[in-house]
Amino acid sequence: MEDRKIGEYVNMGIRKLISISFLSVLILLTFIFTMCKDGERHDEDIQDVTDTTEPVVTQPSISKITSPLNPRFNYGDTIPVVVEPADTTKNIDSVRFYIDRKYYFTRSEPPFDFIINSTVLKTGRHTITTKVYSYKHKETNNVNITLFSDIVPVNYTYKVINTYPHDPDAYSQGLVYEDGILYEGTGQYGRSSIRKVKLETGEILESFNVTNEIFGEGITIFGDRLIQLSYRAGKGFVYNKNSFKLLHTFSYNYQEGWGLTNDGKNLIMGDGTFILYILETENFTEIDKIEVYDNTGPSLHLNELEYINGNIYANVYQSDHIVIIEPETGRVTGKIDLTNIFDKSKYHGKTDVLNGIAWDKENDRLFVTGKWWPKLYEIELVKK
Repeated sequence: MEDRKIGEYVNMGIRKLISISFLSVLILLTFIFTMCKDGERHDEDIQDVTDTTEPVVTQPSISKITSPLNPRFNYGDTIPVVVEPADTTKNIDSVRFYIDRKYYFTRSEPPFDFIINSTVLKTGRHTITTKVYSYKHKETNNVNITLFSDIVPVNYTYKVINTYPHDPDAYSQGLVYEDGILYEGTGQYGRSSIRKVKLETGEILESFNVTNEIFGEGITIFGDRLIQLSYRAGKGFVYNKNSFKLLHTFSYNYQEGWGLTNDGKNLIMGDGTFILYILETENFTEIDKIEVYDNTGPSLHLNELEYINGNIYANVYQSDHIVIIEPETGRVTGKIDLTNIFDKSKYHGKTDVLNGIAWDKENDRLFVTGKWWPKLYEIELVKK
């Protein structure tokens, strides 16, 4: 009896073992089949497979840029770009030349060179690219250059023509004069606004307070719209110029919004660096940019902006200076020194830096003020 039970237990164990083994084999076959199918599906997507057992062989360069070697040039210089074979035993069939990803020229026989007249560019940083073609081989080389201004800016001081009251609680971020009204954008979280102000008295005729999480920045008027930037929210606001009704908002990808003006066709926006961005006025997309340079280097910390007689005037943040910029080239053509225009030692309220430029186009009047300043000044420029 005991022997029979033992036999039954053995038979049951064998049957279970066979069942488990069969199941394991079935699972293994299914896994292998799936992997094979996956391999078939992905093989067509894999173009280059490197055998890790063999060393990777790098194709040697067939060319080199031998000019320019010095990255600095002045606006107006001619810039020779020269490509030569890296190995004299190998031939170059042709070279394509690009500037800032824009195609300019192809040379199909030596010498493989290209002369750039830098007046077709703006000041600032540029990348020259050469695409070199040889038999069954192509390579791309880049060289970076920087264009400085070729002129020394004209230096100006000022003459005060008139002085007007200005709200000492207005942290001025943007200033525009149009049709006898001064429009002002103010900053600070919880205190940002847009305003209509009577120039002669400083009276606030109308205002609209921006939401507390927005730090207001530069403003401009384009047609019947008033457009305002924000500091770090990445948002712009479009209002009806007359009613201050918010029409819509837009977004931008620049880290910060600072100054804003327009040239009658496009918006000109600054982000506090030496770069100004040209935006179209419907979708506010970037169509160009200006890197602002004088004869010594980039003009940094560009703040509030105003477009005057074909030039861009820009406050230089944390200074008593305004720079005059030629938008077609990016060159700084003038510098205005407004040192001591407002004597802070005689004023006991809080004040901040010079900021705010407005221009009365019809009467050719130039106005300036500052953050929390109690005065706004009409000035005339005087060459030093």
